[in-house]
Amino acid sequence: MGDFSKGARINVRLSAAERDALRRRAELAGVTVSEYVRRRALSDGDRAVVYVDESELKKLFVQLRRVGSNLNQCARELNTHHNPACVNDALLNAFDAVAKASEDVSGFISESRKLI
Repeated sequence: MGDFSKGARINVRLSAAERDALRRRAELAGVTVSEYVRRRALSDGDRAVVYVDESELKKLFVQLRRVGSNLNQCARELNTHHNPACVNDALLNAFDAVAKASEDVSGFISESRKLI
């Protein structure tokens, strides 16, 4: 069996507020600060952890929902009237919006990767 002793140490500098927050989180988890830090630090295996701006993600989500709604309205109009000419401009606008949303999401992912 392997060595299960926990004698190795790592020193980390924290502000008083960070230390207090870490203690609160460990307490809420019902473990010691050391155990909490160990679990959090090792829980993701070798994967990188990416933190993103939630408000930016919400904006992208709203943009995609709006585009999806527009495309749904176009499809309904086509199914009802069978006249592509009446929704041509709306379809072109929706396709442009999908392309823009796709570029925005791609750019957001690229920027997030740079933070790793």
